[in-house]
Amino acid sequence: MSWGTSEAMMSPVVETRDADSTLALLAGMRGVTRIHPRGQRCEMRVVHGAAGAVGIDLVTFGMDFDADVVSADMLIFGQVDTGAVGFRAEGTERWYASGDVYIAGQPRHRGVSMVRAGEHEQVVIDPALPSQVADPEPGRAQQPVRFTGYRPFSPQAARVWKNTYAFIRDA
Repeated sequence: MSWGTSEAMMSPVVETRDADSTLALLAGMRGVTRIHPRGQRCEMRVVHGAAGAVGIDLVTFGMDFDADVVSADMLIFGQVDTGAVGFRAEGTERWYASGDVYIAGQPRHRGVSMVRAGEHEQVVIDPALPSQVADPEPGRAQQPVRFTGYRPFSPQAARVWKNTYAFIRDA
């Protein structure tokens, strides 16, 4: 693993070049417990930034792999720039390709992430954060916000997400 700083973003940069380092990084970041590389290369690069309590990562995977995940108490929103990513949990499998946005999984759920080499933009937030900004209807008590799907509900919602992410990333 090597540490550096991205001059453009002035954010920490972490690079791995072997399976053990990649597993250690993914375990700390996303709750990965085991990786299954699909080839000889095992490289990963993460440029990390933050906007308050929101983590913003640009992740470049120079490899294909499957990862056993015990999701930490976090929500991970992603956008595939290149490559592909799939998730298997609770008997279903979902795949996302270039241009797709997604929620990786629900907090505290087990599953398998299937990553195919490429670049992904991810935002990591505490699940309590959406409830802090959601305003209930008058006369209703504040309730935790739950995400019931893994894709935006419309193309317009996907565009709003992409524009919001780009605004925060470029700020």
